[in-house]
Amino acid sequence: MRIASLCRLCLLCFCLQVAGGLAGRPSFSHPIAQGSATLRIGTEQILLEMTVPLEQIVIANRSAPAVSGIDAQALDRHGDYLLAHLHLTADSVALTGKVVSAPAAVNQALVYRLVYPLPAEKPGVVAIGQNLLREIEFAPGNPWEVSYRLSVYRDGHLINQALLAYQEILRLSLDAAGFDSRLGWDYTVQGWRHILHGYDHLLFVAGLVLAVGSPRELAIIVLLFTLAHGLTMTLAVLDWWRVSPRFVEPTIAFSIVAVSMQNVVWPRLSHGKPRQAIAFGFGLFHGLGFAGGLLDSIAALSAEQVAWAVAAFSLGVELGHLSVVIPLYYGLALVGSRGVAVPSTSQRLGSLLVGIAGLLYCYYSVSAALA
Repeated sequence: MRIASLCRLCLLCFCLQVAGGLAGRPSFSHPIAQGSATLRIGTEQILLEMTVPLEQIVIANRSAPAVSGIDAQALDRHGDYLLAHLHLTADSVALTGKVVSAPAAVNQALVYRLVYPLPAEKPGVVAIGQNLLREIEFAPGNPWEVSYRLSVYRDGHLINQALLAYQEILRLSLDAAGFDSRLGWDYTVQGWRHILHGYDHLLFVAGLVLAVGSPRELAIIVLLFTLAHGLTMTLAVLDWWRVSPRFVEPTIAFSIVAVSMQNVVWPRLSHGKPRQAIAFGFGLFHGLGFAGGLLDSIAALSAEQVAWAVAAFSLGVELGHLSVVIPLYYGLALVGSRGVAVPSTSQRLGSLLVGIAGLLYCYYSVSAALA
């Protein structure tokens, strides 16, 4: 009984945390934001070019957190914000930068150019880090995480590529020769984070797992969901099929409600082909949501690099799914009285909680789409 109560309590806390997160930050569905940047190291200065998605400027502009509040002054202020949250050093000595150009309107490329003069004596190591948007919470206790796909040039030659994330310092040895890249690993980590910080995906997966009755059924559901979201994510990245987030996000929200209703109202349909259809059909839209966490950072990558980025990101997504699905499935199995079957009461309770959180997300995603 203690184990059953603990499992129910954990599920309740998870759903309440999700609901609180949705209530606290209605405009965006994930606390992960990306962009692209170029670092050019010269003999006298470093030029940092930041291509910033409008979403990040809106979030940082807390005095008027809406696209309508982003005017020329707000764009200029974001340049100062970048200076305050980007940290460059040369041989462990902090560099002081300045904004040399900023976008004048939101209907053009949002590119900021920052210059950091280098000391007279040639440095051996240049390092860069950032804490962009970390002071702003997506939900209580869950701040935003920003990463930038960074290309580093020295004397016109590409020497490094990486994802610059929070708490990760990229150190560049100016004495080293050749090219270095860790993009594969970085995109894998990014995919994993996208799942663990994506409330909508977590809720949908939880709703699917709640009704699973055997490891074989679990494997089939996960496989179909993987095939579906992998297909549409790849199509979106290749720009062969993209759908507006104003439609994708409410559809993903509805998928949470749909899987919850299937578990509670039509439990017999939560197995077999009806459940497989739900997993695959809505998985197509979840794939478009996954692509949103990737598109801003792959701009200007070569076709080969895009392929590696998509593969690595997909691997991270699947690792994220497994890190949620397996503990949840076997945790719920502990509640059962026989085999790995999930009893109806636990299934209904969990599904109701998932459905309530899904309704909240539905409300906010539709409101944001109509705004």
